[in-house]
Amino acid sequence: MLRKISTWFNQNHNQHYTHKADRTQYKYCDYQGCNKEGIHKAPRAAQQIANHHDSSQWYWFCLDHVREYNASWRFYNGMTEEQAQQSVYDDQHWNKETWAIGSDASAAAYMTQPYMYQDPFQMFAHNQNGHHIQLTQEQLESLNILKLSYPYTSDQLQSAYRTFVKRNHPDLKKTKDSEENIRAINNACQVLKNLLERERTC
Repeated sequence: MLRKISTWFNQNHNQHYTHKADRTQYKYCDYQGCNKEGIHKAPRAAQQIANHHDSSQWYWFCLDHVREYNASWRFYNGMTEEQAQQSVYDDQHWNKETWAIGSDASAAAYMTQPYMYQDPFQMFAHNQNGHHIQLTQEQLESLNILKLSYPYTSDQLQSAYRTFVKRNHPDLKKTKDSEENIRAINNACQVLKNLLERERTC
Protein backbone atom coordinates (compact mmCIF):
# COMPACT_ATOMS: atom_id res chain seq x y z
CA MET A 1 0.00 0.00 0.00
CA LEU A 2 2.77 2.45 0.95
CA ARG A 3 4.60 1.61 -2.27
CA LYS A 4 1.49 2.55 -4.29
CA ILE A 5 1.12 5.87 -2.48
CA SER A 6 4.82 6.63 -2.87
CA THR A 7 4.69 5.83 -6.59
CA TRP A 8 1.59 7.98 -7.06
CA PHE A 9 3.15 10.89 -5.14
CA ASN A 10 6.39 10.75 -7.13
CA GLN A 11 4.54 10.66 -10.46
CA ASN A 12 2.33 13.64 -9.59
CA HIS A 13 5.19 15.55 -7.98
CA ASN A 14 7.37 15.15 -11.07
CA GLN A 15 4.52 16.08 -13.41
CA HIS A 16 3.94 19.29 -11.44
CA TYR A 17 7.55 20.43 -11.68
CA THR A 18 7.94 19.27 -15.27
CA HIS A 19 4.92 21.35 -16.20
CA LYS A 20 6.45 24.44 -14.56
CA ALA A 21 9.86 23.80 -16.11
CA ASP A 22 8.39 23.37 -19.60
CA ARG A 23 6.65 26.75 -19.40
CA THR A 24 7.99 28.66 -22.42
CA GLN A 25 5.60 31.60 -22.45
CA TYR A 26 7.39 34.69 -21.12
CA LYS A 27 5.00 37.36 -19.87
CA TYR A 28 6.43 40.86 -19.70
CA CYS A 29 5.71 43.19 -16.81
CA ASP A 30 2.66 45.37 -17.59
CA TYR A 31 4.45 48.47 -16.34
CA GLN A 32 5.24 50.62 -19.38
CA GLY A 33 8.84 50.22 -20.52
CA CYS A 34 9.71 47.32 -18.18
CA ASN A 35 11.24 44.20 -19.77
CA LYS A 36 11.27 42.01 -16.66
CA GLU A 37 9.01 38.99 -16.35
CA GLY A 38 5.56 39.80 -14.95
CA ILE A 39 4.71 36.99 -12.54
CA HIS A 40 2.94 38.96 -9.79
CA LYS A 41 -0.79 39.50 -10.18
CA ALA A 42 -2.52 42.77 -9.21
CA PRO A 43 -6.18 43.73 -9.80
CA ARG A 44 -7.04 46.46 -12.30
CA ALA A 45 -9.97 47.64 -10.13
CA ALA A 46 -11.33 46.89 -6.67
CA GLN A 47 -14.46 45.29 -8.13
CA GLN A 48 -12.37 42.69 -9.99
CA ILE A 49 -10.79 41.11 -6.91
CA ALA A 50 -13.56 38.51 -6.61
CA ASN A 51 -13.13 37.54 -10.28
CA HIS A 52 -9.58 36.23 -9.89
CA HIS A 53 -9.83 33.58 -12.67
CA ASP A 54 -10.21 36.09 -15.52
CA SER A 55 -6.61 37.04 -16.36
CA SER A 56 -7.73 40.01 -18.49
CA GLN A 57 -8.93 41.76 -15.31
CA TRP A 58 -5.46 41.70 -13.74
CA TYR A 59 -2.10 43.36 -14.26
CA TRP A 60 1.03 41.24 -14.26
CA PHE A 61 4.03 43.00 -12.77
CA CYS A 62 7.60 42.24 -11.85
CA LEU A 63 8.41 42.30 -8.14
CA ASP A 64 9.57 45.95 -8.08
CA HIS A 65 6.53 47.28 -9.92
CA VAL A 66 3.97 45.19 -8.03
CA ARG A 67 5.39 46.65 -4.81
CA GLU A 68 5.05 50.15 -6.23
CA TYR A 69 1.52 49.43 -7.45
CA ASN A 70 0.48 47.97 -4.08
CA ALA A 71 1.90 50.97 -2.21
CA SER A 72 -0.34 53.32 -4.21
CA TRP A 73 -3.38 50.99 -4.17
CA ARG A 74 -6.59 52.54 -2.88
CA PHE A 75 -9.41 50.00 -2.65
CA TYR A 76 -12.16 52.57 -2.02
CA ASN A 77 -10.99 54.97 -4.71
CA GLY A 78 -13.95 55.98 -6.92
CA MET A 79 -16.59 54.79 -4.43
CA THR A 80 -19.09 57.04 -2.72
CA GLU A 81 -19.18 57.17 1.09
CA GLU A 82 -22.27 54.90 1.11
CA GLN A 83 -20.66 52.36 -1.23
CA ALA A 84 -17.52 52.24 0.92
CA GLN A 85 -19.56 51.71 4.10
CA GLN A 86 -21.63 49.00 2.39
CA SER A 87 -18.43 47.26 1.27
CA VAL A 88 -17.08 47.27 4.84
CA TYR A 89 -20.42 45.94 6.16
CA ASP A 90 -20.50 43.17 3.53
CA ASP A 91 -16.95 42.11 4.40
CA GLN A 92 -17.84 41.91 8.08
CA HIS A 93 -20.62 39.42 7.23
CA TRP A 94 -18.75 37.48 4.53
CA ASN A 95 -21.03 38.99 1.86
CA LYS A 96 -23.98 36.96 3.15
CA GLU A 97 -27.52 38.19 3.60
CA THR A 98 -28.37 39.26 7.15
CA TRP A 99 -31.62 40.10 8.94
CA ALA A 100 -32.66 41.53 12.25
CA ILE A 101 -32.96 39.21 15.26
CA GLY A 102 -36.56 38.15 15.82
CA SER A 103 -37.73 39.05 12.31
CA ASP A 104 -38.41 35.41 11.33
CA ALA A 105 -41.39 34.45 13.49
CA SER A 106 -41.74 30.94 12.02
CA ALA A 107 -38.14 30.02 12.93
CA ALA A 108 -38.61 31.42 16.41
CA ALA A 109 -41.80 29.39 16.92
CA TYR A 110 -40.05 26.24 15.70
CA MET A 111 -37.14 26.71 18.11
CA THR A 112 -39.44 27.03 21.12
CA GLN A 113 -41.04 23.60 20.62
CA PRO A 114 -40.30 21.24 23.53
CA TYR A 115 -38.96 18.48 21.27
CA MET A 116 -36.17 20.80 20.09
CA TYR A 117 -34.44 20.47 23.44
CA GLN A 118 -33.50 17.29 25.24
CA ASP A 119 -31.62 16.89 28.47
CA PRO A 120 -30.54 13.21 28.50
CA PHE A 121 -28.08 13.73 31.35
CA GLN A 122 -30.51 15.89 33.36
CA MET A 123 -27.99 18.71 33.62
CA PHE A 124 -30.78 21.28 33.77
CA ALA A 125 -33.26 19.20 35.78
CA HIS A 126 -34.88 21.00 38.70
CA ASN A 127 -37.70 19.99 40.97
CA GLN A 128 -40.79 22.12 41.66
CA ASN A 129 -38.92 24.02 44.39
CA GLY A 130 -36.19 25.02 41.95
CA HIS A 131 -33.52 22.79 43.52
CA HIS A 132 -31.20 20.95 41.18
CA ILE A 133 -31.80 17.18 41.21
CA GLN A 134 -29.24 14.63 40.05
CA LEU A 135 -31.23 11.65 38.79
CA THR A 136 -29.91 8.11 39.08
CA GLN A 137 -29.56 5.75 36.14
CA GLU A 138 -32.60 3.78 37.35
CA GLN A 139 -34.69 6.95 37.50
CA LEU A 140 -33.59 7.98 34.01
CA GLU A 141 -34.47 4.53 32.66
CA SER A 142 -37.86 4.68 34.40
CA LEU A 143 -38.59 8.04 32.80
CA ASN A 144 -37.64 6.56 29.44
CA ILE A 145 -39.88 3.50 29.92
CA LEU A 146 -42.92 5.67 30.69
CA LYS A 147 -41.92 8.33 28.13
CA LEU A 148 -41.93 11.08 30.75
CA SER A 149 -39.59 14.00 31.22
CA TYR A 150 -38.48 15.47 34.49
CA PRO A 151 -40.09 17.26 36.29
CA TYR A 152 -43.46 15.48 36.11
CA THR A 153 -46.60 15.52 38.21
CA SER A 154 -48.39 12.68 39.95
CA ASP A 155 -51.24 12.95 37.42
CA GLN A 156 -48.82 12.68 34.50
CA LEU A 157 -47.24 9.62 36.09
CA GLN A 158 -50.61 7.90 36.61
CA SER A 159 -51.74 8.73 33.06
CA ALA A 160 -48.52 7.35 31.53
CA TYR A 161 -48.71 4.24 33.73
CA ARG A 162 -52.31 3.46 32.68
CA THR A 163 -51.49 3.99 29.00
CA PHE A 164 -48.52 1.61 29.02
CA VAL A 165 -50.27 -1.03 31.17
CA LYS A 166 -53.20 -1.11 28.73
CA ARG A 167 -50.84 -1.42 25.77
CA ASN A 168 -48.76 -4.22 27.28
CA HIS A 169 -51.25 -6.16 29.40
CA PRO A 170 -50.67 -9.94 29.07
CA ASP A 171 -54.41 -10.61 28.58
CA LEU A 172 -54.54 -8.27 25.56
CA LYS A 173 -51.06 -8.72 24.17
CA LYS A 174 -50.19 -12.37 24.18
CA THR A 175 -46.45 -12.27 23.59
CA LYS A 176 -43.47 -13.65 25.50
CA ASP A 177 -42.31 -10.17 26.46
CA SER A 178 -45.64 -8.86 27.74
CA GLU A 179 -45.15 -10.10 31.33
CA GLU A 180 -41.63 -8.72 31.45
CA ASN A 181 -42.84 -5.42 30.02
CA ILE A 182 -45.53 -5.17 32.72
CA ARG A 183 -42.90 -5.89 35.37
CA ALA A 184 -40.67 -3.13 33.96
CA ILE A 185 -43.61 -0.68 33.79
CA ASN A 186 -44.64 -1.44 37.39
CA ASN A 187 -41.07 -1.04 38.58
CA ALA A 188 -40.65 2.24 36.66
CA CYS A 189 -43.86 3.60 38.14
CA GLN A 190 -42.73 2.68 41.66
CA VAL A 191 -39.30 4.29 41.17
CA LEU A 192 -40.89 7.52 39.92
CA LYS A 193 -43.47 7.50 42.74
CA ASN A 194 -40.61 7.23 45.24
CA LEU A 195 -38.88 10.16 43.55
CA LEU A 196 -42.05 12.27 43.88
CA GLU A 197 -42.34 11.31 47.56
CA ARG A 198 -38.72 12.23 48.20
CA GLU A 199 -39.27 15.63 46.55
CA ARG A 200 -42.27 16.36 48.74
CA THR A 201 -40.21 15.80 51.87
CA CYS A 202 -37.37 18.06 50.65
